[in-house]
Amino acid sequence: MKLLVGTKITKVIAGGSNGSIIVLDLKNNSGDMFVLFIYSAWRISHANQVIGTSASDINNEKILSGIKYITNEHITDIDVNKFNDFSLHVSDDYRLDVFCDNTKNDVEYPLDNWTLCNVRENTCCTFNSEFKFIYESYNNNQSTKS
Repeated sequence: MKLLVGTKITKVIAGGSNGSIIVLDLKNNSGDMFVLFIYSAWRISHANQVIGTSASDINNEKILSGIKYITNEHITDIDVNKFNDFSLHVSDDYRLDVFCDNTKNDVEYPLDNWTLCNVRENTCCTFNSEFKFIYESYNNNQSTKS
């Protein structure tokens, strides 16, 4: 995750048919591209004020536009805890907190928690619903996640 520090968020996909899933396209100064899929619970804030959460009406224009404000901002720091929840500190005082709450016991929606892909290296790391890391190629992941 720390390799994302300094990357620019070039695209945010949220709302519509994605539901509460957020997809971030990122690019570093060397031109390397990354894709971060967030399936678990999340909260986005600006200047310590909550803009929205995964439980919000993601199609509410105010919330959706608030989430998309982080487009063209940079990740300034990342905190990861022992449960692999993480916080992306984003320029202009934004913050995206991700809480790994998807478990294998969730029979109705057995989703992964998050997936980080390095496009150039054709690799993806998924923190799944069993709280294990799974590694696969980006090409394989792209066909099943997009």
